[in-house]
Amino acid sequence: MANLLGLALAGLLMVAFCEALGFTTPEGLLASLLFYTSFTVVNFAGTPMVDAWAHAFLLLGLVAALRGSLSWLLVASLVGMLAKETTLLLVPAVLLLGGPRRAVTAKLLALLPGLVVYAVFRFVLFPGGYGHPADPGTAWSTLVERMQHGPYWALILFDGGVSFGLLWPLAAMGAWCLRSRRHHPLMRLAWLVPGILLVPFLIGSNIGRIWFYAFPAMIPLALVGIRRALNSPSVPAL
Repeated sequence: MANLLGLALAGLLMVAFCEALGFTTPEGLLASLLFYTSFTVVNFAGTPMVDAWAHAFLLLGLVAALRGSLSWLLVASLVGMLAKETTLLLVPAVLLLGGPRRAVTAKLLALLPGLVVYAVFRFVLFPGGYGHPADPGTAWSTLVERMQHGPYWALILFDGGVSFGLLWPLAAMGAWCLRSRRHHPLMRLAWLVPGILLVPFLIGSNIGRIWFYAFPAMIPLALVGIRRALNSPSVPAL
């Protein structure tokens, strides 16, 4: 029940996020549908895991950053960091979105309390890990070893491919349509995608679930791709 509530909130925030990017409300509802029907959400978000609320807090922070709401950005960071560390993506997102230096600094300061509380909780009150090293060096050596014993690349392609499925080509089409608008907020957020794709190989974690945290960029880009596929040359304006 707790996760279903988180999913409901994430769907509403997806609509608000797309509207903040310049999409229409029906397009925001379509984005919410694409979110709900994705492989990762269908298979994992309803299970006793933290992903549902992690998605919601990530979207809450992005909506707050786009609208300039420091109070909601503070809430997203302070509570979201205790839900899942992926809320940390709000820091590079704020930096990528840019804006006046004073505004960017204020947003980063709004995120700071959540980062401090998490650091105290994780490294002071309850230090330790999952029982195995998660540093980049160990993760890389493990990846190399796995690649030498069987077609591990096929698992990477499958696990990563199903994270967005048909949205991969649609998002690529959307990025191509927006290529001349490098300063559009969506294109700025698109730079999160390659960074997120590298994360599983640096920490030795599941690939598909981590890659799906690029959904705030991938799903809106897919909307632009859908517009293009429907022969509509328009792009979201903000």
